[in-house]
Amino acid sequence: MVHTVESQIATGNYHGGYTFVVEDNAFKDFSKLYNNFFNICLNMFGPFSLSKLYRPNCWANVYNKDSYRSNMHNHMRTSTINAVFYLKMTEEDGGISVIYNDQKFVFLPDELEMIIMPSWMPHEPMPHNSSENRISINMEIACNESASSIFTEQAVKKHGVIHV
Repeated sequence: MVHTVESQIATGNYHGGYTFVVEDNAFKDFSKLYNNFFNICLNMFGPFSLSKLYRPNCWANVYNKDSYRSNMHNHMRTSTINAVFYLKMTEEDGGISVIYNDQKFVFLPDELEMIIMPSWMPHEPMPHNSSENRISINMEIACNESASSIFTEQAVKKHGVIHV
């Protein structure tokens, strides 16, 4: 999967200047990853219905100390459920910061870990000091239901969706 993403850095169809839709490989690894994410969300929050904005894409965010570009953002215009899968981390990785109840939290995920959050949650990948690329895969589910009706207190407590 790392090789697939790295082979597309120069030719990727970039969105917002720093992410691009990953073109799947012969093994359909990214389709499998997305389906796994979707099924986790269906198990935790389902049932939910898909909106016309729904696109089952995996977006790659690739950067190192020289190419880092990001900002605090949310996904309210494009999704209901948002996830970040950490495909390749570096020893000097800064993780991800999120804002929850007007407080900033920094998570230091492990490689191959996924963080699932509501689309309204502001977040930002943190810079790191390595010349190695960090690769995260972003995924979204656009539902007809609101994020607040999906990320209920009961679901959060039961599944530990938000660890703050």
